[in-house]
Amino acid sequence: MRRSDGSSEIEELQAAWFSDYTSVLDIMHALSYSLAAARVIHSDRDKAWQCCQQYATWIWRGEVDQVIASLAEHQLQLGEPPADASESDPREIVRRTRVYSSNHRSRMNYQRRDIR
Repeated sequence: MRRSDGSSEIEELQAAWFSDYTSVLDIMHALSYSLAAARVIHSDRDKAWQCCQQYATWIWRGEVDQVIASLAEHQLQLGEPPADASESDPREIVRRTRVYSSNHRSRMNYQRRDIR
């Protein structure tokens, strides 16, 4: 098993030199993206925390598609960010979290027995 922050450079090295290893995304990176999205989706702190807890549960269980679907729903409500959106634009934060989760879903199955 090898943990990663999702960097494409690290993934390329892993593929070239450690192709027989199971690559697992560092869960703290996934959770930090989820927390950022939850905070812009819900202005109420308690609701944001509940949302983050739900995302964390889904991520831990390997149910990343649930997170992606929820983010896609919120993206529809917020709208797509414009091309010049700032990094702090709520629409951009949700989009970035959705893309990050989609790109790394195969490495977010923390319940696999061969990685415990």
